[in-house]
Amino acid sequence: MGLYLIPQLRIKFLPHEAPKTLQVSFTFPDASSENVELHVTSVLENVISTIDGIKNISSESVQSAGNITVEFEDNKDIDFGRFEITTLIKSVYRKLPPEVTYPVVTNPSEEKNAIIIYTLNSEYDDETTYNYAVEKIKPLLAQTQGVENITVSGCNPKVWHVIFNESLMQIYNLSASDLSNKINDFVQKYDLGLLKVGISDSINYRIKATVISNIISLKNIPITKLKDKILYLGDLAKIEYSVDKQRNFSRINGLNSVSIAVYQDKNENIISLTKKINDKIKTLKLPPKFHLKKTHNAADFVTDELNLILVRTLISLCLILLLLYAVSRRIEIIIIAAVSLIVTILTSAVFYNFFHFDINIYSLAGISMSAGMIVDNIIMVSEHLRNRNNKTIFRPLFASTTATISTLSLIFFINENELKILSQFGTAIVINLAVSLPVALFLIPALFTKFNITGNKKKPNFNRLRLISKIKSIYRHVIKFMLKHKAVSVIFIVLLFGLPVHKLPNKIDSKNITAQIYNKTFGSRWYKLNLKSTVNTFLGGSLHQFTKKIFENSSIKEPEKTRLSIKANLPEDMKIEHLNEVFTRMEVFLKQFKEIDFFCTEINEYNQNSISVFFKKEYETSNFPAFLKNEIIKKALKYDNIEWKIDGAGNGFSNSLYAPVKSAVIFITGYNYEELMRHSDKLTKKLKQDPDVSGITVSGNIYKFFAVEKYNYQIEFKEENITDDDISKLLIINSLINKTEISQNITFGEKTEKLIIKSDKSESYNISAFENQVIKYDSVQFKFPEYLAIGKQVCPKSIYKENQEFRIIIGFNYVSMGGALTRYVNTLVDETNAELPFGYKSFTELDSGFKSNKSKKILFILAAVLIVFIICAILFESFKQSLIVISLIPISYIGAFFTFSWFNINFDQGGYASFFLLTGITVNSAIYLINDFNTIIKYRNISHSEAYLNAFNYKINPILLTVISTSLGLLPFVFSHENNVFWRAFSVGTIGGLIFSMFAVLIYLPVLMLPKQKTGKS
Repeated sequence: MGLYLIPQLRIKFLPHEAPKTLQVSFTFPDASSENVELHVTSVLENVISTIDGIKNISSESVQSAGNITVEFEDNKDIDFGRFEITTLIKSVYRKLPPEVTYPVVTNPSEEKNAIIIYTLNSEYDDETTYNYAVEKIKPLLAQTQGVENITVSGCNPKVWHVIFNESLMQIYNLSASDLSNKINDFVQKYDLGLLKVGISDSINYRIKATVISNIISLKNIPITKLKDKILYLGDLAKIEYSVDKQRNFSRINGLNSVSIAVYQDKNENIISLTKKINDKIKTLKLPPKFHLKKTHNAADFVTDELNLILVRTLISLCLILLLLYAVSRRIEIIIIAAVSLIVTILTSAVFYNFFHFDINIYSLAGISMSAGMIVDNIIMVSEHLRNRNNKTIFRPLFASTTATISTLSLIFFINENELKILSQFGTAIVINLAVSLPVALFLIPALFTKFNITGNKKKPNFNRLRLISKIKSIYRHVIKFMLKHKAVSVIFIVLLFGLPVHKLPNKIDSKNITAQIYNKTFGSRWYKLNLKSTVNTFLGGSLHQFTKKIFENSSIKEPEKTRLSIKANLPEDMKIEHLNEVFTRMEVFLKQFKEIDFFCTEINEYNQNSISVFFKKEYETSNFPAFLKNEIIKKALKYDNIEWKIDGAGNGFSNSLYAPVKSAVIFITGYNYEELMRHSDKLTKKLKQDPDVSGITVSGNIYKFFAVEKYNYQIEFKEENITDDDISKLLIINSLINKTEISQNITFGEKTEKLIIKSDKSESYNISAFENQVIKYDSVQFKFPEYLAIGKQVCPKSIYKENQEFRIIIGFNYVSMGGALTRYVNTLVDETNAELPFGYKSFTELDSGFKSNKSKKILFILAAVLIVFIICAILFESFKQSLIVISLIPISYIGAFFTFSWFNINFDQGGYASFFLLTGITVNSAIYLINDFNTIIKYRNISHSEAYLNAFNYKINPILLTVISTSLGLLPFVFSHENNVFWRAFSVGTIGGLIFSMFAVLIYLPVLMLPKQKTGKS
């Protein structure tokens, strides 16, 4: 059954987590964050919040865009929730400003990257190419089962432009609003009501709208009447149907093209789906002068990576089986191991299918690792059956396997998003190990009986026996020496692990005698300058070296193709066309490198400007990406007015002045945004007056602190001048409107299209023109500054709202840290709360959101240690022996600490996985040894030392075999590329820990178990 079900398993590269969350995203070009919130976000959020089953709803409005995140209750059907949201959006979309794009509903947890991208080029204009992709290619691909969505991009849409003559409009006392209203009146339908006909029937009387079918009918819309003459729209404005102002640029390899991106259904096999899509494309017959090219295929990368993992796994298993044969020299043992492993994997496949388990990079890691552990169990059982021919091994085998399963099960309770993916790794090992227990209990003894394997039939090799005897004699003397100096041995291993002296505070803010002594010693300036570094090095041991060099600089990454990411922030005074020119020059620079496969350019007005560079397969793991990155940095620095962020191929580069890390943040929440801003401004002014405070930043999102400042202009009436001169505010407002664009939708034929009304002088209009231009209406003439005050102010980087409650975050840096910072921030919070009205509150979370809470992950490892202690206490019925077993775990960590530090390897999710695994498997050897030791003590009247040495003689061979086999199994993964996510850190950390665990088991286990050796006693 397992053999049949294996091909049915879903294959993906990365695991898929599906929380009950949906996100609504939209753009609102040229709108400030306040306008986005007022006119779009709040409108959509109000209707969406009426849906039943919502657990939490939050929104964020930023410059020119916004999004709403909806989290549902666990019992809510996510697909029905999506249907409800899309229905509500459809009902209110017409009420939104015309510039707003249609909101898109997505699941943030779903893979957002397209699995396959095609680019379509032709010798025709962009619109013709785009229409062919939409009308021919998109419907063809949409027929493929498993395709969730298809997007077509790369064409700037055409809109109707009504460009009025501003001078004529002033002569006829007309404004842009007048034109907009007249156009709406002309095409509007009017319901007059119902006329009763008979008893039950009625007729709805409606004035039918005039149909605008061509440019002539648009020009003939009447606007006003002067004496006997009617002025039509065509008399006052020039009408064009042309491409709208380009707000974004999308290119591949520097060429404008239409992109067709295909997204997969979350339950679909990516490899089989891309094959079906490619088969569909082969049936497409392109017209002359059209060219279709596949520029991206995620399945190729997935297939290559999964195949590489499978090859390495097979090499690992072959190495393990060869080791087993080299030691046993019996082909029957190899057959038993191979059959047991195959049966375990195939039986596990039944459970994979039952639990809807995906095959991906992390589950394959678990399967590969568990295969080695299963072979370890097979070795342990086989050696026991060969030497003792009984089943007493199953009690410690069950305990050790259960300990490993229990510690790995804790992975399922990790809530951090970046480590949730490890649940796939843990699930694979747990299922395989659970299945391996009945296999070891029933199948292996049956196979031993079948092959009639009882003991070692080979003639003894006396030279080998003499060598073993000599090694055991040396070991006996080493243990004897260590027991004589037991205290020194324990102190040495503690210092080798390390004391957390580097965590000591710089100063204790207290007036008690202990604090004063501490501040004069460890808190003194002399200690910090002369002794602190030395003390940390010698007393900190491997823990300090690992923490300072690796752990504090670690990062969680997702495995992906090697690429460079070039991002740029648009300065306030730079137009998007200027940035496009800079990116065009960067594209010309990139084209000269034959090692580049392709690069994608995305530029838009929301500061999401980037070039993603991908490399040909043979250069991905070479030094070229790092070389190119340095060359790009040199090129970028020539444009010193642009903020660059360049990532990939090593450490990232950024010349941004806006540092995201703040030493403290203060939150203010409430239901009125203007009231919140008033109190935020008050707190900000207070902070600016403090010379110890710097780097003050205000935002709604803690991750927006680094964003470039955006400004807008605020206009206020000078009430006293208006009153004195008797100038109408309406006259001033109409004059202002003539300087802006008005967008609206219009039904043109059977299509709804966008119409823009603007002045013929709009392109040349700026702040200088605003201040100096003379406005004339009838006999009245004036300048705007006479009646209007204009000021430049910083736009909020983002407006954040959760469950209808606004949130503002003030971040800043303070000259002191520790207790002084805590007291300072708490004082500010208390003072702010005293001034806030009812329903508003202020609070703080120092370092909130900036530093990953790694201590929580350490607590999970400590919980795993506790589980091992409980299992050992049940098995041995001894707290002392259980404590001895778990004390070996930190000793094995020493090996992992040193390995990461010496090889300078990034501690990613593979590093965390290696520590979880070490916690579970390090104790296995100790469990087998102590179990044999207890059995010997129970049935034989000998000393503890002799009992331990007897247990050691019985179990040393299988223990060494299991450690060597596990290390050999991971060896092929050690030589993966340094940028390889998960595998490199996982294999290096596990091997380093396992090798050092042998030092713990062979040397420190007897030191901790046996009584101190007295002088003269053997």
